[in-house]
Amino acid sequence: MTLRFAPLALCLAVLAAPSFADPLGLPLAAGSYIRQGEACATANDANLALVHEKGVNTPELYCEFEFAEEIDLEVWSFAGECEHVEQRAPYLNEGTIEIIDDNTFRFNDGVVEGRYSYCAPETLPAPYGSSAG
Repeated sequence: MTLRFAPLALCLAVLAAPSFADPLGLPLAAGSYIRQGEACATANDANLALVHEKGVNTPELYCEFEFAEEIDLEVWSFAGECEHVEQRAPYLNEGTIEIIDDNTFRFNDGVVEGRYSYCAPETLPAPYGSSAG
């Protein structure tokens, strides 16, 4: 019996690939994204967005998407249920997410708008980063 092993470089490449959060097709890695003009080391609830398996949370909104579809090159339309951070009343929402590059996106629902860039967990302060645990 012979066993075949994938080349080590291929295995390492798979392990190093970003974890994409969105089952709806958004090409964004799961994790924390800082508002444009801010540093990852100064992340807090007022400047940090979270891309997760069900949607995107911005500092102002918590959203779970019902769908997301690409409507133009690197521009996605979404619809789903959101809650404003202060009011906590769920409502139906829709908007767009523009993929600027592999690590940056722009969120816009007509009211809340912001540009965010990815922060590796080790660059974030407690309680947001990997060293927070």
